[in-house]
Amino acid sequence: MNALSGSESSAASARLPALLEDIEMRGFSADTVGAAAEAVAIARELSDLPLLARALYCAVEANLAAGNWETAVVVGEEAARAFARNGDRLGEYKARYLIGGA
Repeated sequence: MNALSGSESSAASARLPALLEDIEMRGFSADTVGAAAEAVAIARELSDLPLLARALYCAVEANLAAGNWETAVVVGEEAARAFARNGDRLGEYKARYLIGGA
């Protein structure tokens, strides 16, 4: 069940793609770890599998940049599963590739 009210859900739906785009444009640098965690939390609340997979992928990249290897592996495994559930084999492959580098 979605924990967000209708207006909160609409605001979160609008905010999430912009947040992910900002993280990606900043090159998944170490300073995007917090924003990536926020994106994952929003995507979970929205129960939007494609956006969750994308947010998790951003979190993997950001955590790798920050040297948070253990977190990157955990988040990367979840990203790979999310991509797989969504039928995105390329996304799954990319997530697993990043895990291998951690």
